[in-house]
Amino acid sequence: MTPRIVAIVVGALLLVGLGAFGVVRLVSVRTPSTAPFVAPKPSTCADAYRVLKLTPSEVTSANPVCLNQSLQLSGEIVGAVGQAYPVDPNGVEPAQMCIEPKRWNSFPQALLGFVAGGKGYRLRITAPGSSEHQAVTLNSVAGAVELASISNPTQSWSRATGTLTLNADGITGTIDASVLRDVSGAAPVRITGQWACGALLPLPAIAVSAPCGTFYALN
Repeated sequence: MTPRIVAIVVGALLLVGLGAFGVVRLVSVRTPSTAPFVAPKPSTCADAYRVLKLTPSEVTSANPVCLNQSLQLSGEIVGAVGQAYPVDPNGVEPAQMCIEPKRWNSFPQALLGFVAGGKGYRLRITAPGSSEHQAVTLNSVAGAVELASISNPTQSWSRATGTLTLNADGITGTIDASVLRDVSGAAPVRITGQWACGALLPLPAIAVSAPCGTFYALN
């Protein structure tokens, strides 16, 4: 094979290689990323203790009242909540869990401290009315749901719309609400999922032979 033919063959191979490289680059640029969306890992009470800088004694007090949640936040705040604890309305200290209300008593106010997006928040749920030991659905949550920043006390999401349900116990339920800060141009935060501000306690022991024993135990 003559030197001229060898040069032609080598040149052709180089052109083919460069063309293939260009096609690969073009496809890689135009092909959208197929990486799967990774949902945020639900935050726990331990995350809240760390972010809110609870003292060791406060952590010891908060652990027994740490409650499982299943909440998702989207919009201005993005995160997931797997655990929260009843929090003091004016600080980060733990508070008592909600107690199942007796019949015709007002529903307890839920104040849940948790972390979302690396910041601390306090979710308030205050259902109007009184308990009849039946499930309740609220289709108007104005004044019943509020989100406030613990990390930045000047931030509060108090304009609420959506729905809220309370189970018959009055201390657990579901939420699908959007809350908005009273600031021009602010985006809402949507909160969905299951919440709990207390744990069910065993009914007091009443003699089986007592008339209407179950009724008196509940009331």
